[in-house]
Amino acid sequence: MHPINDTWFGPTHSPKVSTKVTTISPSFTFPQPTPNDQDIDTLFATHIPTSPVLESLLSTPVVARGTNSPLTQPNTPTQPEPNVVLGTFQPSSPTHRIHAAHLTTASQTVVSQSMQARNARRKQRLMRQINHALVKHDTKVAQLLVSSLDAFGSSSEHLNLDVKGKPLTWDSAKKGPTSSIWWRSLSTEFRRLLVGPDPTQRPINYHDIPVDRRKDITYATFQTKEKLLALTEEIQRRVRLCCGGNRINYPGDKTANTAALETVKLMLLSAISNKEEFINLDIVDFYLGTPLPRKEYMMIPVKDIPQDIIDEFNLASLVTNGKVYFEILKAIYGLPQAGILAQQRLIQHLREDGYTQDPLVPLLFSHATRNVKFSLVVDDFGVKFRHKEDAQHLIDSLSKNYKIKVDWDCKTYLGMSLKWNRPKGTVSLSIPK
Repeated sequence: MHPINDTWFGPTHSPKVSTKVTTISPSFTFPQPTPNDQDIDTLFATHIPTSPVLESLLSTPVVARGTNSPLTQPNTPTQPEPNVVLGTFQPSSPTHRIHAAHLTTASQTVVSQSMQARNARRKQRLMRQINHALVKHDTKVAQLLVSSLDAFGSSSEHLNLDVKGKPLTWDSAKKGPTSSIWWRSLSTEFRRLLVGPDPTQRPINYHDIPVDRRKDITYATFQTKEKLLALTEEIQRRVRLCCGGNRINYPGDKTANTAALETVKLMLLSAISNKEEFINLDIVDFYLGTPLPRKEYMMIPVKDIPQDIIDEFNLASLVTNGKVYFEILKAIYGLPQAGILAQQRLIQHLREDGYTQDPLVPLLFSHATRNVKFSLVVDDFGVKFRHKEDAQHLIDSLSKNYKIKVDWDCKTYLGMSLKWNRPKGTVSLSIPK
């Protein structure tokens, strides 16, 4: 048998990732720097229409930080380096000021070109400068800058950050330049949970909640996520409604097991050694939709519910002390019992189609008559088989109750990159940075 060429889990090995950085020379150049602020303001008045907003911006200095930036080096040439354009600066000044008017007139060019340079530190610095120069003064300019950030496409380093460069949250998203997009996304999430003959949750009057369950009422959280779509290079923004699991007092078991890492690696070893195929299956929204044996209750401040949802579902009549209450009928994210209930439902479904769990190895399954085995880690299946029709039988079985993603090449699994070398009988595992 051929051993796994494991490039990650060995005691002295670590993955090596090479990054190719492309420098793009900008087509836009700023006016030459002038010796003092009075001349700079005169230059602005000549090239840029005056307005109260610009006058306010010009009076707000922003200090550029970063030890390798030409803005902090007193003896550097007056022209900025070609792959990052930040604005006019004074090389003799101890603290060089970036004027927001430059970013206003050429913000789309500046941000897009600097993002294409793929320099994470400079991008963070640029986001801070945009925040200091623009956010508190002109929302329209901030919106233009955010649209420019969306345009740089092939890199995702700026995703899930607010205008200050901090991790994106619902509070910052709903107040930011793209708030209208986030509110529409939240409306879509509410409809997904509320619409249908068998909804996941339903609005309820506070007085209809059983008295002995009112102490268990939990709160809602909104998880925001930005994702770069590979085909269209567009940014998808999604909001997931979750509940606060720390307020749930579920009396049953809340622990769900997964296949051990050793089981997963032995499955890969068996597949490559026996010249079998290996694919990855993933259940979409695995935790969602599992019926709850005991209903839960959640409150949401009316200020966090989109107005179109309030009107569509007549929630205004259900507001109590500024909150709307919901009865949770099926599992949603955040419930501590969601994992075990979803797993129990899945195992029962698999059993009905002839798939049983190994009595000695947790979450290792095989079929009674077909040559197929798989390990299960939450909603990820590592499937080993010899004949494609056996794998298709498992896919068809799961598709009865779930939406399935199939990766026939299995180049990634559980966050690991897999490199198959079948002529040599090896599979290399690595975790990219």
